[in-house]
Amino acid sequence: MSVPPGTTITLKRVLVAKTDDQPQFGHPYINDGVVVGEVLEHVKGPKIISYKMKSKKKYRRKLGSRQLLTKLFIKHINIG
Repeated sequence: MSVPPGTTITLKRVLVAKTDDQPQFGHPYINDGVVVGEVLEHVKGPKIISYKMKSKKKYRRKLGSRQLLTKLFIKHINIG
């Protein structure tokens, strides 16, 4: 969580964009493609349960984790 909420960020590695019903694909990225967005908030995702078990050995382990997520609001996309 190195970027505080309310900060404007630019993403320069754009893979795919659609303009006027024609998609553009990058090789690997679109030249001069920029996505400008704003960080809304940092949240935790849903809990994911991992369960390990070995049959007939009385070995059981239950692990839970929540991934950290960042919500973005995309302001505009510039291609070319």
